[in-house]
Amino acid sequence: MPAIKISEETSVVDSGIGPIYVTETQYQDYDIDDFVHNSALSKALYLQMLNKAQVTDPDLAVGRPPVDLGGVTLGGHN
Repeated sequence: MPAIKISEETSVVDSGIGPIYVTETQYQDYDIDDFVHNSALSKALYLQMLNKAQVTDPDLAVGRPPVDLGGVTLGGHN
């Protein structure tokens, strides 16, 4: 039986690499297949953010909320 989405809330977080959309979703009947799918999707999104962080100009990130991805830290309030 596939998981049923009960609710979903999206918010925007400002960071040193730009705005990031964060989505919180609640499911009913969530099983191991759903977990594996969402875990793979989460890792792919993390790698996309890491790639973006590596090409972001650190001077443009000053004063924005910091983000730390795989040892790459951008942003920070001065």
